[in-house]
Amino acid sequence: MRKIIFLILGLLITNLVNAIGEFITIWKTDNMTGAVTSTTQVAFPAIGSNYSVYWEDVANPAINGTITGLTSTYQNPAILTFPAASTYKLVVSSGQITGFSSMPATPDKYDEEKLLSLEQWGTTNWTTLDAAFAHYKNFNYNATDIPNLSNVTNLSYMFWDTPLFTGNTTINSWDVSTITNMSWMFANATLFNQPLSD
Repeated sequence: MRKIIFLILGLLITNLVNAIGEFITIWKTDNMTGAVTSTTQVAFPAIGSNYSVYWEDVANPAINGTITGLTSTYQNPAILTFPAASTYKLVVSSGQITGFSSMPATPDKYDEEKLLSLEQWGTTNWTTLDAAFAHYKNFNYNATDIPNLSNVTNLSYMFWDTPLFTGNTTINSWDVSTITNMSWMFANATLFNQPLSD
């Protein structure tokens, strides 16, 4: 009996550790203003190769799946296709991607109203986050964890032109000691009003 209890506890702890390490975002596929994909797709601007995205319908988590073998680059997002128009939670495990960038110079490749929120940074060791959430008109920031920025130097345009972005106080705790460029990081994020003094 003890062995079964320890096995169950071990599985629960493993799942908790894995969940803490995940990068999690929420997308609404049928927000079509400024969209470059269909009502059942999103242009996912991660930077990485051969990664997987677990997805689930926010209204009905029993509708879920995993898209594997994805590769996307700094200027070419992965196009993710879902079974129906809905709101989806997208989860990428730690270490599978190294960046996230909507490249404001090429907005014709991104769905500017489909990204609703960042829920969790996870434990990814980021290298590229410039223009990460730029131009996402319905984007808000719900993450309470802190991104690992130790290999990032550029956060320019990160939240540029995100009119619904309010942020939260955790942004004040980011370690930005390696950052050399923050130009336009909060430009046109008109609702953002969080302390940045630490």
